[in-house]
Amino acid sequence: RLGRTEWPVSDTVLGTGAIRGELGTQIVRVALERGVNYIDTAPDYSSEGSERAVGEAIQGFPRDSFFLATKWCTPVGHLPAGTPVEDYKQAVEDSLARLGTDYVDLIHVHSCDEVDRLLDPNVHEAFAQLKAEGKARFLGFSSHTPKLQDVASAAIDSGKFDVMMVAYHHGIWPGLSDLIERAQTEQDMGVVAM
Repeated sequence: RLGRTEWPVSDTVLGTGAIRGELGTQIVRVALERGVNYIDTAPDYSSEGSERAVGEAIQGFPRDSFFLATKWCTPVGHLPAGTPVEDYKQAVEDSLARLGTDYVDLIHVHSCDEVDRLLDPNVHEAFAQLKAEGKARFLGFSSHTPKLQDVASAAIDSGKFDVMMVAYHHGIWPGLSDLIERAQTEQDMGVVAM
């Protein structure tokens, strides 16, 4: 159960950072056929090649049989704090076009290293509009930066995030286990380890 999303996520999920082209499409199809039901992609993975490969692969699979996550960014990089609401929305519209779907289950604030970017009022307004339009269901963030613990703590405190995807390593970020526990007990957030 992926926290308050209620999604029964497979134990192993598919990150698609380096995939593209026909081989990438085959990898995603094989994963779906073998029971992986969570796919993570982003516009800047393989210069949008990942989203295109995922989009090709998911055709023919019932849309409600997998959980699809992408990120708020462009093929050339992150959207900084203060990005206009319409630009945030356009980034998701572009992802939907590449993915060939009407909605994504989850949008992450991508590789977040700044609390300002995490809590940018414009990103939250854009998400509210996209959710109302049926184009996005849940909001999350990903982090694997030196400020991971600060970002995760702010996300938990805000109550605005459904999922967090964090780098997990036993020797780095010694407070991460406590943050994961807080995320689950205080906010019922889903947690994805990368």
